[in-house]
Amino acid sequence: MGDERLLDVRQVSLALGLSDRSIRRMVRSGLVPRPVKLGQGIRWQSTVLDQWMRGGCKPVEQVAESDGQ
Repeated sequence: MGDERLLDVRQVSLALGLSDRSIRRMVRSGLVPRPVKLGQGIRWQSTVLDQWMRGGCKPVEQVAESDGQ
């Protein structure tokens, strides 16, 4: 995990083609993987986000429910 990158809201919004504000709304709604809080900012582990995107960007709450959690 030495090369693990942390992505900020701007990088995630560019990767998904959405606005920063949309990403923040999706976080509050549980539609994206939970970010890591660093100081006043939030970051996503690139591997977690990549895996979520490869899995079809399913709402995180829906994924947890379908996994029986």
